[in-house]
Formats: sequence, C-alpha cells, structure tokens
Amino acid sequence: MNFSKYLQLSIPEHVHSVRFDEKDGLPSSVTLLNYETGEFYALDKVGFDFWCLVEEKKSLEEIVTALMSTYDISKDQLRIDIEALVVSLIETGTLTLLKTSA
Repeated sequence: MNFSKYLQLSIPEHVHSVRFDEKDGLPSSVTLLNYETGEFYALDKVGFDFWCLVEEKKSLEEIVTALMSTYDISKDQLRIDIEALVVSLIETGTLTLLKTSA
C-alpha cells in the first residue's frame, strides 16, 4: 500500500465504535462493531489513537506522522504496522480507502 498523502480512510455507515477501558479518565481501547457481519474488532491504545485520527478524516500519511509524535517507534515499523491494520480492516469491511484529489 502506498502511503500517499492523498489516501484517506472512510468509516462505512454500518461500522460503529465503542470506547472503553478508561485509564486516567481517557479511553484506552476501542471496539469496532460491524453491523453487517455481526463481527467486532478490539483495538488497543495505539489502535484507539489510529481510529480517532481516521474519525478526524486524516490521510494515511497524516496518521503516521501523528502517531510518530506519540509513540517511540521507527517510521518504517509504524508504517508496516499501520499498513497491516488498514489492510485487515479493509478486508473485513470495517474501513474503505478513498483517493482524494490534490
């Protein structure tokens, strides 16, 4: 997957998120519910931060940049991890990939 700044993720209408497991008053995980398939997906703190950025309609490149400023991980490893998550969520119909104009 190419992490072009013009690629953006979209959350289908049949997917809803539930935040829980608060730590220090802030949600630390999120569960995604796909009402079409009846499946759910639990994301940890990094996944929670990723999901919040998707909800803010950030591009994939903006998501990687934002997470780089929060977590102590190499940019290459973060890209690999985010790409794997994105591919998995797209394959399950939990996310769709949009190409935006320049």
